[in-house]
Amino acid sequence: MKRFEDDSELPQPKGPFSDSEALTLLLAYRKDPSNVPCPRCGLEQVEVLGFIEPDVDPGGFARATDPEGEYAVALYCHQCERAVGILPAVESEGR
Repeated sequence: MKRFEDDSELPQPKGPFSDSEALTLLLAYRKDPSNVPCPRCGLEQVEVLGFIEPDVDPGGFARATDPEGEYAVALYCHQCERAVGILPAVESEGR
């Protein structure tokens, strides 16, 4: 899976993934975050745009964060130019 090195020129998605495609991406990300194929375009097309806090402020903004604990990840496919934000499962303490 690709990963953006430079935040200055992030791509602008042309549209969203369908619900079933988003679920496929979520399951793939939970299985192996470093290898998430696009449901339409296949391997080596999906890139992490960034990691953000799962909660947004009252103005609708979220802050960038590290991929630890609870976070959301924004994924983008270079071939079909679609994006999705997903919230991975968080292991609870005491399990």
